[in-house]
Amino acid sequence: MARRKNFARRGCLPYDVGVSRARDRSWPGSLLVFLAIVSLSGRLHVIWNGEPRFMLIDDHGSAIRLVIDEAVVRSFGGPQGLNQKRVTITGERVSDAPEVVQVSSIKIVTENN
Repeated sequence: MARRKNFARRGCLPYDVGVSRARDRSWPGSLLVFLAIVSLSGRLHVIWNGEPRFMLIDDHGSAIRLVIDEAVVRSFGGPQGLNQKRVTITGERVSDAPEVVQVSSIKIVTENN
């Protein structure tokens, strides 16, 4: 009679792929990091309170705080160049409550009326 392998104890893999169990357990964590990258569209608003703070009101009406590097802001002529513009941003979600995104790129979307 063939010996059955207990797949539950071996990480649910039907064969030995040469991956250690410790590495198997870390894989879902790396997937979560991958899932933290977001692309959002909406209207960007600058709130002036000493220094500019950035908020995106997305297409669903949710407010998301944006953390934008000075160099990225400068490439648009400063905060005024982004204020009340329709944008698509790409970045990394750094907090869920409240939602905060560290922005890596911004694209101004032109509106065709």
